[in-house]
Amino acid sequence: MKTLQKLRSGYPFFCIVLFISLAATVSSCQPDYVPPAPAPPTASFSYSSTRTFPVMVQFTNLSTNPFPGSSGFIWDFGDGSSSTITNPVHLYTVAGTCQLVLIQIYPNATRDTVTKTMLLNATGPGGVSSKVGNIAATDFSFNVPSSYLVSFTNNSTNAGSYLWDFGDATSSTSTATTVTHQYTGAGPFNVKMFATGAGGTDTCSAQIVF
Repeated sequence: MKTLQKLRSGYPFFCIVLFISLAATVSSCQPDYVPPAPAPPTASFSYSSTRTFPVMVQFTNLSTNPFPGSSGFIWDFGDGSSSTITNPVHLYTVAGTCQLVLIQIYPNATRDTVTKTMLLNATGPGGVSSKVGNIAATDFSFNVPSSYLVSFTNNSTNAGSYLWDFGDATSSTSTATTVTHQYTGAGPFNVKMFATGAGGTDTCSAQIVF
């Protein structure tokens, strides 16, 4: 009788111990949680390029004067405008082919004329010229400023840092969605972009030729 009373009086404690033991056994059978691996990055970009206008073109007068005294000059810029300045700078607002004309007026009222063709291409090289005729005294050159501006759009995923190699010995670590870069020539340029995230590094490339 005393033994039964002892068992009954210890019953709640015995149940608690048994429950804890069973719970520990069940929990020990569950696998440890393993977080999923970071998604690997995908490097991708697109780009567009346009020749920016207006552009300022510098003209250099290379004429010589075969007669005593000063010569006068008349410039025809091929876009409906003209000038009498010796070394003018002219603003062009649209792309196209311009027939440039320089007229040199000598002190004895005779004239020499030279004509050149200038190409202002919205997506191509700055200028192409060719001298017409064989005039020794009248000549000029021109310089079209480089405006090879490229806009890159970063389409990468799963990345937080980027390295742009623009292919002209310059680079950028910009994280912006749109990155612009100014080139100074026609190329070709091998552009590379490295995208880095928790899942590693990926790279992509493109060749740009103006």
